Amino acid sequence: MTLDDTINLQRKQSVTLVRAEHGELATGTRLELWRDNVRVRSVVVASNASSTTFSLSGADWGADGTRTFKVRTIAPGTGVAGAWSASETVLVDTRPPSRPTVLSVSGDNKVNSSEQSADIPVVISHEAAVSGTTMDILMNGTLVKTVTLQVGARSTTVDLPAALFQQVSSFDISARLIDSAANASPVSSARSVQVVTQIPAGVAMPVLAGDNIVSAAERATVTTVSIQHASTLGGGKLEIWRDGALLKSVSIAANATSTTVRLSGGDWGADGNHVFEARVVDSAGNPGDFGGSQTVKVDTTAPQAPTFSAIAGDGFVNASEATQGAGFTIAHEAAGAGDKLELYRDRVLIRTIDLDAGASSTSVTLLAGEWGAEGAHMLRARVVDAAGNVGAWSTNASYSADTATPAAAELPVIAGDDQVSAAEKAQSTAVIVRHGLAMSGSRVELMRDDVVVKTVTLAAAASSTSISLTGADWGSDGAHAFKARLIDAAGNEGEWSAVRSVTVASTLPEAPVLGVFAGDGMVNAAERIAASTLSVSHDAASAGAQLELYRGSTLVRRVAMTTGATSTNLQLSGMDWGADGPAAFTARIVDAYGNASEPSAVSTVLVDTRSPLAVTLPSITGDNKITLAEKQANVTIAVGHEAATAGSVLQLYRDGILWKTVAPVVGATTSSIVVAPADWGTPGTVALKARLVDTVGNEGAWSVEQRVSVAGALPRCGDAGDGRLGRGRQRRRAAYRHSVAGWP
Repeated sequence: MTLDDTINLQRKQSVTLVRAEHGELATGTRLELWRDNVRVRSVVVASNASSTTFSLSGADWGADGTRTFKVRTIAPGTGVAGAWSASETVLVDTRPPSRPTVLSVSGDNKVNSSEQSADIPVVISHEAAVSGTTMDILMNGTLVKTVTLQVGARSTTVDLPAALFQQVSSFDISARLIDSAANASPVSSARSVQVVTQIPAGVAMPVLAGDNIVSAAERATVTTVSIQHASTLGGGKLEIWRDGALLKSVSIAANATSTTVRLSGGDWGADGNHVFEARVVDSAGNPGDFGGSQTVKVDTTAPQAPTFSAIAGDGFVNASEATQGAGFTIAHEAAGAGDKLELYRDRVLIRTIDLDAGASSTSVTLLAGEWGAEGAHMLRARVVDAAGNVGAWSTNASYSADTATPAAAELPVIAGDDQVSAAEKAQSTAVIVRHGLAMSGSRVELMRDDVVVKTVTLAAAASSTSISLTGADWGSDGAHAFKARLIDAAGNEGEWSAVRSVTVASTLPEAPVLGVFAGDGMVNAAERIAASTLSVSHDAASAGAQLELYRGSTLVRRVAMTTGATSTNLQLSGMDWGADGPAAFTARIVDAYGNASEPSAVSTVLVDTRSPLAVTLPSITGDNKITLAEKQANVTIAVGHEAATAGSVLQLYRDGILWKTVAPVVGATTSSIVVAPADWGTPGTVALKARLVDTVGNEGAWSVEQRVSVAGALPRCGDAGDGRLGRGRQRRRAAYRHSVAGWP
């Protein structure tokens, strides 16, 4: 069986032949066509036929929707049904789309000169499009374009090529829809379109506001302007342009040759020059040419209030400014040609000044007669523009006329003695200036060597002022000339004070060098009592310089130095040395200006005034007798003493003369003195005593004196002439030795 897939309204209303293919069937066999299980047709198969045709139309196809068709055979005589054929599906769609509507062509159903050379948009509304729906566009009933619609769309814009409209003055546009089953909607109503390509004539802009100048009053009211133009078919609109931008669009009455335009307020634009022009746009949208333009000056704003700078720079007019002229600046908005500035003093007009076009400030210089009398005054100003608009007043600018000269200042002694030391230069040192009673805003200038080093604003009603100077304010070392004066608040300069000469001396002396104290850096009891000379070396001494010697932080000596000397001697004694123990001494030089050098290097002196205790000198050889035998050998004397210190000395005197000296072992309390045989000398009695001398030279107390008998030599008797003694002489010598030396 062969069926078309889709049956639309046209085909349903006509006859459609459906052929069923089959083999040769028995005579009398019937062939049945069924639709959706309903028998539609039954035909007896022709003898020897291999196919059978069914004629279908109208209700045979059933209702719109998907329908299933199949066939079978019915055997003759028995009525037995054969097997079903394969089924075939058919879509029955007989509903045509709704009629569309052409909404607009080229937006306004007119084609103007500019639109004629481009594609023309046609806007068409329609039912919601389904898949496969197309739309035919007809021009004057002729198909010119077919487009496929977007699924779900309810309106479609179709661009028609410009070539379609080149040779026509009017045309109709219509449309129809065709669905996927080829069902066509009714054709829409035709939309008539005019083709208008003639450009309207140019329009000349007349003079505005009577003189092309718009004042504030004219801006606040409505100005009516009648503009002449050619007649336009079907009306159109008149456009007013300002400075190249569309300002207003006014409808033109049909066949009118003039149109009235109303201008007011913001229509004129901001203050300044503006170019106004007009043109006609016909009903088809063809814009005409601009005719002659008009330049209109809008000046509706009164000048702004000007502002003053400080009068005469500081609000005071002094004697010099009053006679030589002083000024100020008045700032104002950019001036136009013909603008003027009116200047008033104390509400009286004293000057009218022509302003330079474009200037935004004006400098004014007043002379003596324009400042007024001594005392307070007030200035104010306003701008009057060329149109006569009077600007706002400035704020009042106050000033004081003061031409009295202050009295001379007085400069007392500086730094106490007109001398500035290094310490005074390094720290803040006050300089007092006496002057007349100061008014608020007055100041004092202090000058050094004709250069102002300080300017100090004074407190109101002050009669003296303290000025602090430090460092470079004083200048370099040497003599400088200082003077001062008072300058009042108006700038009147008083007389200079008398010049005061000040010497600046900020160079410190070089540190001195200490010599050796007491010869060895140690002071004993004897040296403490007697005067000791200390030599101090230094650079050549300046006039008035002094040398100071310190023990720790205690000043011991201060002596005047000899001008030009390179050393100075100091005499020290008694308590100058301080208590026993180490004493740290330093020295410094103080010049005539009070500049003190750095301290010298520290010299530490040992002060020790305690004498050692008496030593113990024992009996010599136990009996203070030196026999001949003892005299022939070394005799050791053990001396007891206090614990010895480094550098101490044990002295043994014989008959008041230093005889033996030994250095005790440090810490030892006993020392041995050895006497050699030859040391005893001639026989006789000698007096021995000893003492300990400590490190610094303190001499201890004497020991108990020991008187010692020293034996002499044996007498000679009976020499043999050859140096040998005979027996008798030997016996006599021996007896003599026993008797003299006490030998047994």
